[in-house]
Amino acid sequence: MGGVRMSRLAGKVAIVTGAARGIGQAIAAAMANEGASVVIGDVSDEGAEQAAASIRDEGRAAIGVAVDVSVRTDVERMVGAAADAFGTPSVLVCAAGITTAGGDTTFLELSDQEWGRVFDVNLGGTFLCSQVVARRMVASGIGGSIITFSSIGAQRPMFGVPAYHTSKAAVSGLTRALAVNLAHHGIRANALAPGYILTDMMRSVLGDEERYRALVSRVPEGRLGQPDDVVGSAIFLASDESAYVTGHVMHVDGGAFVLGWTPAQNPTLPPNDEEEIA
Repeated sequence: MGGVRMSRLAGKVAIVTGAARGIGQAIAAAMANEGASVVIGDVSDEGAEQAAASIRDEGRAAIGVAVDVSVRTDVERMVGAAADAFGTPSVLVCAAGITTAGGDTTFLELSDQEWGRVFDVNLGGTFLCSQVVARRMVASGIGGSIITFSSIGAQRPMFGVPAYHTSKAAVSGLTRALAVNLAHHGIRANALAPGYILTDMMRSVLGDEERYRALVSRVPEGRLGQPDDVVGSAIFLASDESAYVTGHVMHVDGGAFVLGWTPAQNPTLPPNDEEEIA
Protein backbone atom coordinates (compact mmCIF):
# COMPACT_ATOMS: atom_id res chain seq x y z
CA MET A 1 0.00 0.00 0.00
CA GLY A 2 1.07 3.59 -0.55
CA GLY A 3 1.99 6.03 2.15
CA VAL A 4 -1.16 8.19 1.90
CA ARG A 5 -2.12 9.35 5.38
CA MET A 6 -5.81 9.24 6.28
CA SER A 7 -7.26 12.12 8.26
CA ARG A 8 -8.01 10.79 11.72
CA LEU A 9 -11.11 12.91 12.32
CA ALA A 10 -12.62 12.87 8.83
CA GLY A 11 -16.40 13.19 8.97
CA LYS A 12 -16.50 14.20 12.62
CA VAL A 13 -18.06 17.37 14.01
CA ALA A 14 -16.08 18.85 16.90
CA ILE A 15 -17.04 21.55 19.37
CA VAL A 16 -14.10 23.15 21.18
CA THR A 17 -14.85 25.66 23.92
CA GLY A 18 -12.37 28.28 25.06
CA ALA A 19 -10.91 28.05 21.58
CA ALA A 20 -10.28 31.68 20.69
CA ARG A 21 -6.71 31.38 21.98
CA GLY A 22 -4.22 29.18 23.79
CA ILE A 23 -4.64 25.44 24.09
CA GLY A 24 -8.23 25.46 22.85
CA GLN A 25 -7.29 27.31 19.68
CA ALA A 26 -4.39 24.95 18.98
CA ILE A 27 -6.64 21.92 19.42
CA ALA A 28 -9.40 23.36 17.22
CA ALA A 29 -6.96 24.11 14.40
CA ALA A 30 -5.42 20.65 14.63
CA MET A 31 -8.80 18.93 14.60
CA ALA A 32 -9.76 20.88 11.49
CA ASN A 33 -6.51 19.79 9.86
CA GLU A 34 -7.42 16.20 10.72
CA GLY A 35 -10.67 16.54 8.79
CA ALA A 36 -13.20 17.57 11.44
CA SER A 37 -15.73 20.34 10.97
CA VAL A 38 -15.05 22.58 13.95
CA VAL A 39 -17.18 24.86 16.08
CA ILE A 40 -15.17 27.47 18.01
CA GLY A 41 -17.00 28.35 21.22
CA ASP A 42 -15.65 31.23 23.28
CA VAL A 43 -16.89 33.94 25.60
CA SER A 44 -15.38 36.42 23.11
CA ASP A 45 -17.60 36.67 20.02
CA GLU A 46 -14.85 38.44 18.07
CA GLY A 47 -12.19 35.97 19.21
CA ALA A 48 -14.33 32.98 18.27
CA GLU A 49 -14.97 34.35 14.78
CA GLN A 50 -11.31 35.24 14.22
CA ALA A 51 -10.20 31.73 15.21
CA ALA A 52 -12.83 30.20 12.93
CA ALA A 53 -11.84 32.48 10.06
CA SER A 54 -8.19 31.42 10.34
CA ILE A 55 -9.30 27.80 9.95
CA ARG A 56 -11.49 28.64 6.97
CA ASP A 57 -8.56 30.48 5.39
CA GLU A 58 -6.78 27.10 5.34
CA GLY A 59 -9.67 25.59 3.41
CA ARG A 60 -11.21 23.86 6.43
CA ALA A 61 -14.74 24.03 7.83
CA ALA A 62 -15.32 26.12 10.95
CA ILE A 63 -17.76 28.54 12.57
CA GLY A 64 -17.40 30.72 15.65
CA VAL A 65 -20.05 31.01 18.35
CA ALA A 66 -20.08 33.29 21.40
CA VAL A 67 -20.86 31.29 24.54
CA ASP A 68 -20.70 31.57 28.30
CA VAL A 69 -20.36 27.90 29.17
CA SER A 70 -21.87 28.48 32.62
CA VAL A 71 -25.23 29.45 31.05
CA ARG A 72 -27.39 26.58 29.79
CA THR A 73 -29.19 28.63 27.14
CA ASP A 74 -25.83 29.76 25.73
CA VAL A 75 -24.59 26.17 25.59
CA GLU A 76 -27.80 24.95 23.94
CA ARG A 77 -27.52 27.72 21.35
CA MET A 78 -23.90 26.78 20.61
CA VAL A 79 -24.70 23.08 20.19
CA GLY A 80 -27.72 23.95 18.06
CA ALA A 81 -25.54 26.11 15.81
CA ALA A 82 -23.09 23.22 15.45
CA ALA A 83 -25.88 20.82 14.47
CA ASP A 84 -27.37 23.31 12.00
CA ALA A 85 -24.03 23.98 10.33
CA PHE A 86 -22.44 20.52 10.27
CA GLY A 87 -24.66 17.88 11.90
CA THR A 88 -24.64 16.21 15.30
CA PRO A 89 -21.37 16.79 17.19
CA SER A 90 -19.35 13.63 17.81
CA VAL A 91 -16.46 15.32 19.61
CA LEU A 92 -16.60 17.80 22.49
CA VAL A 93 -13.52 19.48 23.96
CA CYS A 94 -14.24 21.44 27.15
CA ALA A 95 -11.20 23.73 27.14
CA ALA A 96 -12.95 26.83 28.53
CA GLY A 97 -11.76 27.62 32.03
CA ILE A 98 -10.60 30.36 34.37
CA THR A 99 -8.00 30.45 37.12
CA THR A 100 -9.60 33.33 38.97
CA ALA A 101 -12.68 35.49 38.62
CA GLY A 102 -10.70 38.58 39.53
CA GLY A 103 -11.05 38.49 43.31
CA ASP A 104 -8.79 37.44 46.17
CA THR A 105 -7.68 33.86 45.66
CA THR A 106 -5.90 32.85 48.86
CA PHE A 107 -8.04 30.59 51.01
CA LEU A 108 -8.64 32.90 53.97
CA GLU A 109 -9.62 35.82 51.72
CA LEU A 110 -11.56 33.81 49.12
CA SER A 111 -15.08 35.19 48.65
CA ASP A 112 -18.25 33.28 47.90
CA GLN A 113 -18.44 35.11 44.58
CA GLU A 114 -14.90 34.16 43.55
CA TRP A 115 -15.41 30.52 44.53
CA GLY A 116 -18.79 30.33 42.81
CA ARG A 117 -17.71 31.88 39.51
CA VAL A 118 -14.64 29.66 39.16
CA PHE A 119 -16.79 26.59 39.80
CA ASP A 120 -19.58 27.82 37.51
CA VAL A 121 -17.16 28.05 34.58
CA ASN A 122 -14.75 25.19 35.20
CA LEU A 123 -17.05 22.52 36.61
CA GLY A 124 -20.51 23.82 35.74
CA GLY A 125 -19.49 24.63 32.18
CA THR A 126 -18.01 21.16 31.70
CA PHE A 127 -21.21 19.59 33.04
CA LEU A 128 -23.53 21.69 30.89
CA CYS A 129 -21.56 21.22 27.67
CA SER A 130 -21.21 17.48 28.28
CA GLN A 131 -24.88 16.98 29.06
CA VAL A 132 -26.22 19.04 26.16
CA VAL A 133 -23.86 17.42 23.65
CA ALA A 134 -24.43 13.92 25.04
CA ARG A 135 -28.19 14.36 24.73
CA ARG A 136 -27.72 15.22 21.05
CA MET A 137 -25.46 12.22 20.52
CA VAL A 138 -27.94 9.83 22.16
CA ALA A 139 -30.93 11.27 20.30
CA SER A 140 -29.07 10.87 17.01
CA GLY A 141 -27.95 7.33 17.84
CA ILE A 142 -24.25 8.09 17.47
CA GLY A 143 -21.37 7.63 19.83
CA GLY A 144 -18.66 10.13 20.46
CA SER A 145 -15.82 11.44 22.57
CA ILE A 146 -15.95 14.02 25.35
CA ILE A 147 -12.61 15.53 26.36
CA THR A 148 -12.53 17.60 29.52
CA PHE A 149 -9.74 19.68 31.04
CA SER A 150 -8.37 18.93 34.46
CA SER A 151 -4.88 19.94 35.66
CA ILE A 152 -1.92 18.41 37.45
CA GLY A 153 -2.92 20.83 40.22
CA ALA A 154 -6.08 18.76 40.74
CA GLN A 155 -3.96 16.17 42.53
CA ARG A 156 -1.03 18.31 43.56
CA PRO A 157 -2.22 21.88 44.22
CA MET A 158 0.22 24.72 44.55
CA PHE A 159 -0.13 27.50 47.11
CA GLY A 160 -2.94 29.88 46.19
CA VAL A 161 -5.91 29.60 43.79
CA PRO A 162 -7.66 26.86 45.84
CA ALA A 163 -10.93 27.35 43.95
CA TYR A 164 -9.19 26.60 40.66
CA HIS A 165 -7.44 23.46 41.86
CA THR A 166 -10.54 22.17 43.64
CA SER A 167 -12.68 22.76 40.56
CA LYS A 168 -10.20 20.83 38.43
CA ALA A 169 -10.24 17.93 40.89
CA ALA A 170 -14.02 17.95 40.52
CA VAL A 171 -13.67 17.92 36.73
CA SER A 172 -11.57 14.75 37.02
CA GLY A 173 -14.33 13.18 39.10
CA LEU A 174 -17.03 14.32 36.72
CA THR A 175 -15.10 12.86 33.79
CA ARG A 176 -14.97 9.44 35.42
CA ALA A 177 -18.69 9.67 36.16
CA LEU A 178 -19.37 10.57 32.53
CA ALA A 179 -17.36 7.57 31.38
CA VAL A 180 -19.39 5.21 33.55
CA ASN A 181 -22.79 6.75 32.79
CA LEU A 182 -22.39 7.23 29.05
CA ALA A 183 -20.45 4.15 27.97
CA HIS A 184 -23.59 2.18 27.10
CA HIS A 185 -24.47 4.96 24.66
CA GLY A 186 -21.12 4.58 22.91
CA ILE A 187 -19.82 7.84 24.37
CA ARG A 188 -16.32 7.96 25.86
CA ALA A 189 -15.09 10.60 28.32
CA ASN A 190 -11.48 11.38 29.18
CA ALA A 191 -9.64 14.32 30.70
CA LEU A 192 -6.43 16.07 29.75
CA ALA A 193 -4.43 17.38 32.71
CA PRO A 194 -1.84 19.85 31.43
CA GLY A 195 1.14 21.02 33.41
CA TYR A 196 2.93 24.33 32.85
CA ILE A 197 1.89 25.41 29.37
CA LEU A 198 3.02 28.79 28.00
CA THR A 199 -0.37 30.35 27.34
CA ASP A 200 -1.21 34.02 27.82
CA MET A 201 -2.65 33.08 31.22
CA MET A 202 0.58 31.39 32.28
CA ARG A 203 2.73 34.28 31.04
CA SER A 204 0.67 36.71 33.13
CA VAL A 205 1.59 34.88 36.34
CA LEU A 206 5.12 33.75 35.54
CA GLY A 207 6.73 36.85 36.93
CA ASP A 208 10.47 37.31 36.68
CA GLU A 209 13.21 35.21 35.12
CA GLU A 210 13.98 33.56 38.45
CA ARG A 211 10.46 32.18 38.74
CA TYR A 212 10.58 30.98 35.14
CA ARG A 213 13.83 29.10 35.76
CA ALA A 214 12.41 27.64 38.97
CA LEU A 215 9.44 26.22 37.09
CA VAL A 216 11.60 24.82 34.30
CA SER A 217 13.86 23.15 36.87
CA ARG A 218 10.88 21.14 38.09
CA VAL A 219 9.98 19.76 34.64
CA PRO A 220 12.00 16.63 33.74
CA GLU A 221 11.69 17.48 30.04
CA GLY A 222 13.61 20.69 30.79
CA ARG A 223 11.16 23.19 29.33
CA LEU A 224 7.69 24.60 29.76
CA GLY A 225 5.06 23.30 27.36
CA GLN A 226 3.54 25.00 24.35
CA PRO A 227 -0.16 24.74 23.39
CA ASP A 228 0.84 22.46 20.51
CA ASP A 229 2.23 19.97 23.05
CA VAL A 230 -1.34 19.19 24.12
CA VAL A 231 -2.66 18.71 20.59
CA GLY A 232 -1.52 15.14 19.96
CA SER A 233 -3.20 13.79 23.09
CA ALA A 234 -6.45 15.57 22.20
CA ILE A 235 -6.44 14.17 18.65
CA PHE A 236 -5.82 10.67 20.01
CA LEU A 237 -8.70 10.90 22.49
CA ALA A 238 -11.04 12.33 19.85
CA SER A 239 -10.21 9.70 17.25
CA ASP A 240 -11.19 6.07 16.88
CA GLU A 241 -7.61 5.17 17.85
CA SER A 242 -8.72 5.52 21.48
CA ALA A 243 -11.91 3.48 21.08
CA TYR A 244 -11.12 1.43 24.22
CA VAL A 245 -10.00 4.39 26.35
CA THR A 246 -12.50 6.00 28.70
CA GLY A 247 -12.47 7.39 32.24
CA HIS A 248 -8.79 8.29 31.95
CA VAL A 249 -7.04 11.45 33.18
CA MET A 250 -3.98 11.98 30.99
CA HIS A 251 -1.14 14.16 32.27
CA VAL A 252 0.46 16.29 29.56
CA ASP A 253 3.16 17.94 31.61
CA GLY A 254 6.68 16.92 30.62
CA GLY A 255 6.88 14.80 33.76
CA ALA A 256 6.20 17.66 36.19
CA PHE A 257 3.56 15.76 38.15
CA VAL A 258 5.86 12.81 38.72
CA LEU A 259 8.70 15.02 39.91
CA GLY A 260 6.59 17.30 42.09
CA TRP A 261 7.33 20.91 42.87
CA THR A 262 5.07 22.59 45.42
CA PRO A 263 6.82 24.28 48.37
CA ALA A 264 5.46 23.20 51.72
CA GLN A 265 5.21 26.76 53.04
CA ASN A 266 3.63 29.95 51.82
CA PRO A 267 6.22 31.21 49.30
CA THR A 268 5.48 34.82 50.31
CA LEU A 269 6.64 34.23 53.90
CA PRO A 270 10.29 34.45 55.02
CA PRO A 271 11.97 31.08 55.60
CA ASN A 272 12.03 29.65 59.10
CA ASP A 273 15.66 29.13 60.05
CA GLU A 274 14.65 26.52 62.63
CA GLU A 275 13.12 24.32 59.95
CA GLU A 276 15.96 24.07 57.47
CA ILE A 277 15.94 20.98 55.30
CA ALA A 278 19.26 19.15 55.21
